[in-house]
Amino acid sequence: MPGTYSQIILHVVFSTKQRRLWITPDIQARLYEYVGGIIRAEKGTLHAIGGMPDHLHILLRWRTDGAVSDLMRTVKARSSRWVHETFPDSSAFA
Repeated sequence: MPGTYSQIILHVVFSTKQRRLWITPDIQARLYEYVGGIIRAEKGTLHAIGGMPDHLHILLRWRTDGAVSDLMRTVKARSSRWVHETFPDSSAFA
């Protein structure tokens, strides 16, 4: 069918392991920027990001030719690795 338009809008919530308060104010803003960069690099569009010390919310538009599970795996793995490398005091972050 020519002219078909599709879009996928996702509201994703990530929690820290055991709901620990790992997302401190010094990590928060930089983490949100980094996660947004990951989403853009994977060809998604970040609409909003926010959260609390034990979780974050992401509102994004995702492409129809990509698996949501692949995006989630990538965001979680890269952001967790980034926190470990950037904030050595947060080595237990998960």
